[in-house]
Amino acid sequence: MTKVLVSILVAAISLTFCVSTAEARDPRPNLTKGETIKPFVDAVTLACTYSKVSGVSIDALPSGVEDDLIAADALDRKYSVAPEDKPLMVSKTLGNLLEVFYDKNNDCIVSAVELPVQIALDTQARLFRTMGKDVYQEVPYKPGYMPVGYEFVRKLDDGGTLTVHMEGAEPGLPGHALRFSLIVVRVSRKP
Repeated sequence: MTKVLVSILVAAISLTFCVSTAEARDPRPNLTKGETIKPFVDAVTLACTYSKVSGVSIDALPSGVEDDLIAADALDRKYSVAPEDKPLMVSKTLGNLLEVFYDKNNDCIVSAVELPVQIALDTQARLFRTMGKDVYQEVPYKPGYMPVGYEFVRKLDDGGTLTVHMEGAEPGLPGHALRFSLIVVRVSRKP
């Protein structure tokens, strides 16, 4: 797990560098908090979760399932830790501040920087809770490096298990030395 956090930390630092360059895909200007959180929640729920449950790749989602994501360009990929042989998507609304990709274990990752962490993760957790315990069961979770965290598990019809692990930290929180916020969501499926 430490290797994963270090990899994601390197990705976030790289992503911050990428965002600061003139050629980087920029977020839409003047977004409200709600407008920044919606693409994140949609990426977790409509892209990663849908992809892992249905078996459809994030770059082949049906129209209307997740319309905010587009294929990353060469610059987006240059500063991402997404494996070269896996699809990488970025947000039309948030630019490359929000990435969706599969890692080497084929888990679906949503990585976001510069979002309000507590609000974004609370919004996603509240959505899972409103679906009911029959859909998502919240698992007690004690965050490690990143102080805000949730984990939800879903039993699938085919007997498999879907796990949504969410962590994040605001800049300057104890134990979090980064100058920007960071959120990482891992959606994994086990048979």
